[in-house]
Amino acid sequence: MWTAKRTLFLVAVMAVSVMSQSCVSHEPIPERSDSARVRVTFDVPESVSVLAEILRTADVEPLEIVTSHGEHQAGMLVEEGVTVEETAALLREAHEEFLLAAVRHIDDSIDYDPAMPEGEVLEMRVLSDELGEVLLDVRGHGVDITGLTLDEGDRVRLAGFIDFVSYPLPTGSVMEPDDEGLVLSEEGDGTGRIVQASLSHEPWAPYCGTSYVNQYVSFQTFYFNNVGSFGSRSTYEHETQVYNRNFANYGGYWASNLPMAYYDTAFLDSIDNFTVGSALASSIRTYQRYYTNMSLRPQSSSSAFVRIKGQLGHRSPIWCYSTWCIFADATTGSMTAHAAPSALSWCY
Repeated sequence: MWTAKRTLFLVAVMAVSVMSQSCVSHEPIPERSDSARVRVTFDVPESVSVLAEILRTADVEPLEIVTSHGEHQAGMLVEEGVTVEETAALLREAHEEFLLAAVRHIDDSIDYDPAMPEGEVLEMRVLSDELGEVLLDVRGHGVDITGLTLDEGDRVRLAGFIDFVSYPLPTGSVMEPDDEGLVLSEEGDGTGRIVQASLSHEPWAPYCGTSYVNQYVSFQTFYFNNVGSFGSRSTYEHETQVYNRNFANYGGYWASNLPMAYYDTAFLDSIDNFTVGSALASSIRTYQRYYTNMSLRPQSSSSAFVRIKGQLGHRSPIWCYSTWCIFADATTGSMTAHAAPSALSWCY
């Protein structure tokens, strides 16, 4: 039985596999451009102070800093005029807030539903304990930087100063035409009621999930019942499409337990598309609860319609650094659609 508190903040842990490609330092350096983004992951986590000095010496301006605690990853945009040290402080603050909220919501969901199966209760308590351990680590030691998002030119500049591996990130999600005859449901009224759709869908698409969207956050959970379509080159993106450009903008912070997670915010036509993806979809597991979280900044309009979609992509060739090597293959129909602010559970 699905319930609001039981499903809304249900998240799960997975082991993250790492696909990597070594960097070389003799390449010609392209001009800086955030249209060609590359994620670099360090062989050893770096302290904020040490990394900031390396970046200044290498004349590198990161687009984003990333921290990881096991399978839990989080990132923060480096805004213009803000130092890496200041950005790391913002990342720590936002990460603490998210982890604390997630632990509370998981514990509340267990207390709210005494009929929850024993195995699921155990799984959720393990997850709550693990997130709590991450929270204690962040509070006690702060955040070390485990990766950066760079443009291609800065990736080449950095290669001579620190060891890392890298992989390309997509430049933006591909929007599909609106679904014919789609009626945006009014069930997203905060009750957490399940929105039941056809259970016949793309074989690679998530099976069920939850959606919680307001002007401050997009928090999604979901799981797959079939991952046979994901190969070694596959990528997956989980999209929150907001049909009101005046509702909210990306707030700069994201978190996820997807394998090799990254954020990708696309602004296309009249739609804001807030997206977190996996660059290594082949490591996604069946019946594991994944989550994506993106902070938002309120704009002038207090309501919007939202659609949740998934997108399958691939990398070709697999070793390519350039974002132009990422290709979208297919996009789901609307896995759910609802008014925002609201929360609901869904099956697709």
